[in-house]
Amino acid sequence: MPRRPQKGTTVAFQVLLNASADPGGQRSQPPPAAPAEGGDEPAEQTERIGPRFLIPPVHALLAPERTPPIPESDADQALSQAGPDDTAPRLRALGTLDMQNADALEPRLIELAAHLLLKPDSGADRLCEDLGDGAPWSPKTLGSRLRELRTRLGTDVDGNPYVPPAQGQGLPYMLSEQVRCDWWEFERLATLGLTRGEDGLPYLERALALVDGIPSASTPPDG
Repeated sequence: MPRRPQKGTTVAFQVLLNASADPGGQRSQPPPAAPAEGGDEPAEQTERIGPRFLIPPVHALLAPERTPPIPESDADQALSQAGPDDTAPRLRALGTLDMQNADALEPRLIELAAHLLLKPDSGADRLCEDLGDGAPWSPKTLGSRLRELRTRLGTDVDGNPYVPPAQGQGLPYMLSEQVRCDWWEFERLATLGLTRGEDGLPYLERALALVDGIPSASTPPDG
């Protein structure tokens, strides 16, 4: 974030501008007009040509401070590099929508999972409206597909479902925090890279390597 200009610098710059407009240090005054010949009225004064407005104070040209590098955690080092023990579902949004580490899901279930991840805190009405094809889903259809998605994604190592039931009537639906998404990984890698200058190029390269087509491209229709 750019620093605020120092007051002294701005004032000094304004003084310099004023001095350039009047090198003598004071605004020069036209000499008194001589009396007109044959009368007491002074001759018409020549209009002084000069600035007709004052230049307002300007910000000093200061280089913005670089944001301090964000510390890298162990989880950051593993971004985009899934290990053999990483069995949590992972949504791919930077290309054709797909869900990794899960049984082959129908496009409607992938879109439901993507909505739950990328538009958190969505209630039943919002889900039915956004995911309906031409007409909103009915609450019965939504409930059926949430149960199907819960079954297909399964549970984590502690036995907790990746699609937990809603905590109460009217509360939003969401996925487990264990479910990953390449878009979040992209954002994190880009942030790590952009705060490190030239040293951040490896992070930016890893972020770009996640892109595999047009982000959130439509999945093919159900067969």
